[in-house]
Amino acid sequence: MKACCPGYESIKDRGCQWFFLLIFVEINFENKKYEYDLEANVTMSASVQEKDVGKSVLRLTGKFYIVGGEQQNTLRFTSLKAEDAVGIHPWDTTAPPSQPQSFTSCVKYTYTFGYSNGKVHNIHVPREAPDHCVNLAKGPMNSFHITVKNDQEYNLQEDGILGECHTRYIIQDDRRNNRAIITRTKDLNNCRNKVMRSIGMSYIQHNPNCLLKDRMVQGTAAFTMKLKYNSAGSSAQITQVNAEQVYLVYPFSEADGAGIMKVTQKLTLTDVKNEVAQLPQTQLESASIHFSLPEKLPPMTLVRGNLNQQIEEILQQFDHLPQSIRAAIASKRLLDLTQLIRVSNYERLQPLWAKFANRPTVRQALLIAVTYAGTVDSLKLVKDKVLSGELHQAESYWVVPLTLHSANPSISKVEETARVATEILNKYRKSAFLLQKLVYLGFGSLVQKQCSQTRPCHSKLLEPLHSYLTEATREHNENRIILALKAIGNAGQPASLKQVKLLVDSDKYSEYIQAVAVQTLMKIGKQEPTKVQGILLPIFMNPAHHVTVRMMACIGLFETNPAIPTVTAVASTLLKEPNLQLVSFGYSHMKALANIRRIPLYYSLSSACNVAIKLLNPRLDQLPYSYSKVVYLSGFNNVHRIGGLVKLYLMENPKTMFPSNIIVNTEAVFAGATVQPLEVAFQTQGLKDLILKHHFPFSKSFADQKIRDTEAKLPGFKEFSPEKPLLSASVTMFGQEVVFATPEEILQIMKIQEERPHWLQILHKFFEIFKTNINEQFTLALMLETRQVFGSCIGVPLELSLNAIAKTHVSAKARTELSHDDLRQAKVQVQVDSNIDFHGYGKLSWGVNTGFLQNGVEMKAEVHTEGAGKLNVTVDMKNKNVKFEAGLLQRQTELARASHEAHVVSRYPQSEKKAPILPGLEIDILDGHFNSGKGDVQQKSYSHKSGPKDVCYRVPVFHWMMCSETTKETEDVVPLQNTWMHFLCERHEVKLLVRPGIAMDKIQGEIQIGSATLRMRRDVRPSEAAKEGIGKAQKNAKHAKGHDPEPYAKSDSSPSSSSSSSSSSSSSPSAKKWQSKKRGDSSSSSDSDSDSDSDSDSDSDSSSSSDSDNKAARYHGSKRPHQRKSRDGSSSSSSDSSSSSNSDSSNSDSSSSSSSSSSDSDSSSGSSSGSSSGSSSGSSSDSSSGSSSGSSSDSSSGSSSDSSSGSGSSSDSSSDSSSDSSSSSSSESSEISRKKGRRSEIYEFVFRSEREQQSRKQQTGGRRRPSSSSGSSGSSDSGSSGSSSSSSSSSSSSEEYGRDSSSQKLEQVLSAHLHFIRGDKRLDGLSTVVYASSSMVKMTVRNIMQPRNPVVCFESAMVNPHKLRASLQAGRNCQAYKVAAEVETGWFANHPAIQFKAQYPKVPALVASIGQQVSTVFPGAAYMMGFSQKIQRNPSQETILVIALTDPRNYAMVLKMPTVTIYGEDCMLPFSLPIGSSTHTSKLWDVPSRILASLNGACSVEGQKVITFSGRSFDKGLASDCFMSLLQDCTCDKKFMVLMKYDSHNDNYIQIKSNFGDTEIILENVSGKPIVKINGTVKAMESLPLRLEDLSIIILQKDGKIILSCPSLGLEELQYGGLNVKVTVTPLIGYTCGLCELYGANERQFRTPSGSSAKDEVSFAQSWVVSEACDGACKLQHSAVRHENPILIGEENPQCVSNLPVLRCKEGCTATKTTQTSVGFHCVSAGATLPTELTKLAEKSEDMVDTIESHTSCSCNQQTCES
Repeated sequence: MKACCPGYESIKDRGCQWFFLLIFVEINFENKKYEYDLEANVTMSASVQEKDVGKSVLRLTGKFYIVGGEQQNTLRFTSLKAEDAVGIHPWDTTAPPSQPQSFTSCVKYTYTFGYSNGKVHNIHVPREAPDHCVNLAKGPMNSFHITVKNDQEYNLQEDGILGECHTRYIIQDDRRNNRAIITRTKDLNNCRNKVMRSIGMSYIQHNPNCLLKDRMVQGTAAFTMKLKYNSAGSSAQITQVNAEQVYLVYPFSEADGAGIMKVTQKLTLTDVKNEVAQLPQTQLESASIHFSLPEKLPPMTLVRGNLNQQIEEILQQFDHLPQSIRAAIASKRLLDLTQLIRVSNYERLQPLWAKFANRPTVRQALLIAVTYAGTVDSLKLVKDKVLSGELHQAESYWVVPLTLHSANPSISKVEETARVATEILNKYRKSAFLLQKLVYLGFGSLVQKQCSQTRPCHSKLLEPLHSYLTEATREHNENRIILALKAIGNAGQPASLKQVKLLVDSDKYSEYIQAVAVQTLMKIGKQEPTKVQGILLPIFMNPAHHVTVRMMACIGLFETNPAIPTVTAVASTLLKEPNLQLVSFGYSHMKALANIRRIPLYYSLSSACNVAIKLLNPRLDQLPYSYSKVVYLSGFNNVHRIGGLVKLYLMENPKTMFPSNIIVNTEAVFAGATVQPLEVAFQTQGLKDLILKHHFPFSKSFADQKIRDTEAKLPGFKEFSPEKPLLSASVTMFGQEVVFATPEEILQIMKIQEERPHWLQILHKFFEIFKTNINEQFTLALMLETRQVFGSCIGVPLELSLNAIAKTHVSAKARTELSHDDLRQAKVQVQVDSNIDFHGYGKLSWGVNTGFLQNGVEMKAEVHTEGAGKLNVTVDMKNKNVKFEAGLLQRQTELARASHEAHVVSRYPQSEKKAPILPGLEIDILDGHFNSGKGDVQQKSYSHKSGPKDVCYRVPVFHWMMCSETTKETEDVVPLQNTWMHFLCERHEVKLLVRPGIAMDKIQGEIQIGSATLRMRRDVRPSEAAKEGIGKAQKNAKHAKGHDPEPYAKSDSSPSSSSSSSSSSSSSPSAKKWQSKKRGDSSSSSDSDSDSDSDSDSDSDSSSSSDSDNKAARYHGSKRPHQRKSRDGSSSSSSDSSSSSNSDSSNSDSSSSSSSSSSDSDSSSGSSSGSSSGSSSGSSSDSSSGSSSGSSSDSSSGSSSDSSSGSGSSSDSSSDSSSDSSSSSSSESSEISRKKGRRSEIYEFVFRSEREQQSRKQQTGGRRRPSSSSGSSGSSDSGSSGSSSSSSSSSSSSEEYGRDSSSQKLEQVLSAHLHFIRGDKRLDGLSTVVYASSSMVKMTVRNIMQPRNPVVCFESAMVNPHKLRASLQAGRNCQAYKVAAEVETGWFANHPAIQFKAQYPKVPALVASIGQQVSTVFPGAAYMMGFSQKIQRNPSQETILVIALTDPRNYAMVLKMPTVTIYGEDCMLPFSLPIGSSTHTSKLWDVPSRILASLNGACSVEGQKVITFSGRSFDKGLASDCFMSLLQDCTCDKKFMVLMKYDSHNDNYIQIKSNFGDTEIILENVSGKPIVKINGTVKAMESLPLRLEDLSIIILQKDGKIILSCPSLGLEELQYGGLNVKVTVTPLIGYTCGLCELYGANERQFRTPSGSSAKDEVSFAQSWVVSEACDGACKLQHSAVRHENPILIGEENPQCVSNLPVLRCKEGCTATKTTQTSVGFHCVSAGATLPTELTKLAEKSEDMVDTIESHTSCSCNQQTCES
């Protein structure tokens, strides 16, 4: 005793004394009867930061007694009463509380249990007792269960009703009353063997290492037990136990509020009697103290009486629901039906099917409910219908897979589940492969769900999948092997590891199967990460595996969340890996993981990758996108603890030009768990071959033989074997693969597509099908249900559930009529009557659900939309005319409705109580007002329903109002903090309405394609944009003469100088003429309106006044003072005449509203500070003197007064001003590089058009201009005269382009009419006319009620070959809204660039609001993507994007928004563009071809130097007088061959001989003249160009060169210049080889004809020499050469011969030119026989390498040839 409690002798040490007594005091029931009172409360509410909120309360009161025995004690309730109430003050309501009778039946059962030293054990319960009664008895037992240790405070894992949870004990001594208090608290989130049942949660992955795990539901419990000792102190009685348990449900996060489930219990000892326990006579069964969860959880829909009758009532409703409420009611009824079928059994379901199977609507509803019920009985019903053939073929494709995917685990019926599912599999084992796939993948999901509840997985479940895989491997059926692996992957069980690993390790299976096997291992790794990592890591490290398989292994390793040793092993492997594709993939994968540290789920993995990646070279970041990459896009909200992740895997193949594998995976992260909603994977290996596959226009037999004979002369020639096409796709949802397509399937589909009939035949068959009446309807439903059920300390089950349904119903009636059998001449009439409705419903709830009682909180949301329409269409195929007619809205129609609400409920089968969660407003007397008439105080009236808030938008075309009506049906309770929980507890309803302004009966439309040609005048005359090229060229000519030395800033000019220039230019002669013209405009405008004959004419004339005014205003603000001073007399006279002519022209050819508006829109970009923005007349007037009127024409034709103030300065005006001062301190010759002094930032440079750049180069004489201001001025002056002629030529070209545009005819290509027949029989609607020419598209939309005033004007014009402008204007007379866009190629910091400009001076308020929001978010997004930004003021209502190519792989980008400039310099392109120092900017129509040209290959021969496709060059080893294979098709197709030869007898001119089919084309140069021979016949140069129609070959002469082109075979062009040759090929050419090296694959460098890699460039060049016969011109041959003095260690006098042939002169010839080359030798011992055949030598081992002499030219004086 002293050792146990030191100081025990001191009576003062009462605490230790008491503790000693407690250890040895016996706590039991001492053969007496102990009577206790029970009082328990279960309260459900929501945390919305209010004092009083609605609650749902369940109160249990009663009495029970415990009679102690020697070994067993008995417990029995003597009375039990349950009451419920809902509301803010639940028990203050006048309605009497309900009293469920199911609880009172528990008083008839007696339970026994053992109790010793505070521990409850050996529990026995009556076999017939229901689960809820057993759990109520376990509640007091759990409260009495304690664990006493020899300490006052201690922690342990204690077993109890909720599982083995972490528990903390505190023992206190009540000395005065001789009592003890034991307090124990439990962490309900830290439990082993936690009592919980989940449905629909198997797809949610929990990471045990995540810091946020179990954050969605958090719980704790506290128990306080009071003990009282007897007088002797030998025993203690439990006098009172108080228990509290709380669960907090966080749908979002802690900050957003929580749902509360609170349970309290109080047990009080009332009496103790002497009585001995007597065991009950009923049959008992053993039980644990754990909460008992039934096999079938109680349904969420309460059963009312007869279950079958209730199910039948719901089914009957599907046939009799009113159309108006069918969608909303049907969705809820489907949920109820699914819940009831879940608790039904097979015997009840069978008669239901027999009764309703012949009623289509009810049959479909029953099938949907059975499919989603997910029980063994529903699975048996589906199986029976499958085996009996009662299930239709179409139904099999969705009923069976969904049933298997939706099956819920059944712990007690595992074998029965496996048997039933296996019978279904056997039925479809030999069915169509698509149906097999759907069924087997669904079975894999069933296994995964079933095994998620039982470990290890039952062998009966996996046996069908393993046997299917075994059978497939035995038959070598790849499709079935793939299906078996994917089904096993869906199951994801470790028991399948052995079977899957065998497929990965075996070499006899294809790369695709091995990759699928690795993916299967990755899915299994979610269950056994350590084992799978041990398999995947060796696969990743083994270079013998295909690189795609190793990349898949890399993905699998990181998906299993490896520890830092495994991550370091991956990095170490990459450090030594020679394959850059794998290195790039692994490095980018680790880099992506290291950058997602914000997501808690990846904290440990991200840290491990961040450490391990330091082992690798950071320069791997610079690898271009032609290498394999992994890209992660992630986001995480730390407040709401929710985030998302998108993973993109790009696996490149060096043999192909497209990614071989593309995988996109999405991941949602919340509450420490992850869900993978969607994953899409594509394999595109061999896609290029299938795309480029085509039929040859010639007979291949002769061509093959001719090319093969030539290839036979190349040493050991081997064809390049392209990879077998492997195209596949797969879709995975929630971690389960649902559908996929194997390579064989896709190839079969493509084969069928090649044999498909003509499209007209298909269309005719389609119409034939629909000739008869069609009356079809179908329903698609998707259900989601997740439930989590756990116990409480009082024995009542608590539940958190979410169930939802999305249902779409479609009905359609259609009929088609054909007037003629020939579809080209027929009229087609189609009548369609369709209806579609969508309804979504969801409910989130938490509370008590016992099957006969539901008590808790429910939050519901609902969305509904419906649409119906009738359409009649007539298509006249011959006349290209389409007419249609449809019904229209005549009254307000509801398009969509969404609502949500929350209540506390108490529900019984026959009754329900409901109350709101949020309180109502309290009436305060201070809110009243005094009424003198009645002498009392009246209170303000409060409405619980606030008035609807409407937000409407007018749809002018249809005279509709689109309105959003929001109604808040709860009172405005202001929370302390706005949270999602508070929002959900309110009731809102949102409606989307369409309100017709005018009642309309129907709509009629007509579309006519094509019409008569109209001369471009009045409405169709060229706009200012089309004429702008003239003014711009003239302005460039002025720049070239140096008349504008005023320096400009690099950035956009300030608006301040615009007004001064405007005022100073008002006195010019041209301005006076414009002013006189302006005074007479109004009258002429009105006259022209009255005289107009057509809509287009009236439109043109009505807008002439505004057009003239705008031109005058533009002229006034266009000249600077120093420009006018530099004018001479000739320029003035020219200005006068030009202005006069233009004025007359403007009066005679008045522009349409669209042209005028285009000018106005354009002017908004042209009215810049200090820049000239003259109109066309202004440009002409200044052309002689070189005035700067064309500057702004890059942006616009002029500047109107309103748009000038709105848009500020533009980029183009800045460009022009910059071109005058480009040699100032900010000279652009730096090319984005560091200069002397400060480095110019990229955003400081200004975009220049092509002609401005040419003018600038002409001013500097093609030299780089000095950077000082003085140097700039001097250069400008000195170069003015010299550059005048060049500028004039540029101007003349622009004038020519402008004249061409002006003289073009605009043809009407489309006209459309949309007519609305109103209720008053008046006609309303729109008419649209579209005109087009080669460089312009013009569209005008008019209201037929007011044809003179267009409502929409669109114009797109090619201003010059480098510039495209488009404008869109809308509103009355096209003046309300204006938007313009512009695309131009030019120069930016001396780099070729393209500029996109958008101007929006007048836009609708909604568009402006959206744009403002986007502009607010965009800079932050750009910053996250690595771009820099600078806050600066740019022109308002304008956005400019400039992209400049700094090198073939990189670009610089500058984006100027009104308030910020975003820029980046080293941005990487995913492809390489062909640019260089001499590159010219592309014309706009050449930009797409330039981008496509990045896939082209270029090879050139410049004299004795060859530059290959890969950019390598060599000039050694090229033989003379012998043909060498320059380029040829290296596949079995033998499409072409191009040979080249240096003719030593013709000054080493190159001769080209090419074979295409049976055509031989020779290009040569004789005496300096090019010669073309086709099949031996010389073609005169005057006959070029030639076109060989049968081969699609074009031969022409350009710039003294012969150009041969065969685009159909991929030969873009072959340029022959005598001493140089350039070959450009496209991807269509396939795989080539020769001196140009490989194209279409990057497999080897310097590939020789035999397929091996050459030692050096000499051996490579000589390996492609084509030997000839003895009497041929080529005197070289490929020979095996013996080494004269080989030296090998360990060998004496070995004999060595070259493995590969060496080029030597023929017998009887001597070498005149030689070179040195490296050669490998095969050696044998002295006396052994050396092999001499070249093909055999190439297969021998290489024993030594040495440099020997090879020949390149020979002289044969005494050559003898065999006859």
